[in-house]
Amino acid sequence: MSLWGNADSAAITGNVDVSQNSATVAEGSSSTAFTTAGQIDVGDLMMIVDVPYRVKSIESASSLTLTEVYAGSTATNLTVLKRE
Repeated sequence: MSLWGNADSAAITGNVDVSQNSATVAEGSSSTAFTTAGQIDVGDLMMIVDVPYRVKSIESASSLTLTEVYAGSTATNLTVLKRE
């Protein structure tokens, strides 16, 4: 549990690619393993470039879908945080 009501964050394993106006988050140049227990779960917040996005579904170890489209610029090999 976090102190003083702040949410704890932890970097997920690997990195991701995101495209502007797309809800799909894909594996970057290193393995993400979205399906590994404790990595990221449906309903978790994923911090992408300091903006929170909620995970809608996990399609595979290398692809997941957000509840809304990514509004930032298309980017590759980003480190992202899981927000608890």
